[in-house]
Amino acid sequence: MMERVDSRCFTAMSEALSKADLNTLYDEVRSGESLSEKSNQIVANVNQMVRVANDDILKYEVDINNPKVIIFDTLEGSGTKKSPDHGVHVGNLLQTPIVKLTAILIVSSRDDVQGGELAFKHWPDYPRVDNYGKVVKSDDGHHQPVFTNEQGTLIVYPSTEEVGSNLTTSGRVKRLKFVYSGRRFK
Repeated sequence: MMERVDSRCFTAMSEALSKADLNTLYDEVRSGESLSEKSNQIVANVNQMVRVANDDILKYEVDINNPKVIIFDTLEGSGTKKSPDHGVHVGNLLQTPIVKLTAILIVSSRDDVQGGELAFKHWPDYPRVDNYGKVVKSDDGHHQPVFTNEQGTLIVYPSTEEVGSNLTTSGRVKRLKFVYSGRRFK
């Protein structure tokens, strides 16, 4: 059963896709060949979930039906610096289209990897608790849900948000990034 958590400008949906659908789509995107009918239907399902999240929270004017789908893996022994998919600056104020919305789909299982968790600049990790369940770190309620890095989770956020990943100590974290563009901000 899909669970949805909204937190300011972020939306996370657990179990958004089945394991079979995740792997089918990932393998076809990785091959670089055109997507099969099955994978195009999976992308359409992702687009619909992104549309709902965007309409409820961000209300960005974007082309939901034509995302750029990118492999966003983290290999063993590496992590990525937090950076946005789009930065607002004078050079792109008049450019059209511009990247406005990003969605990340977690493909790999946490059983196959250690580390490599997504890290957001403005969306803190789930609060740490001690052995008795008491929150160790102050928590204002604005944090990632527990399932953020679980297989099948879809995370939707503004493309100006800085996102990276923690060091992957074992395995390969497999993710797909869907990038949505639209007319310039008004």
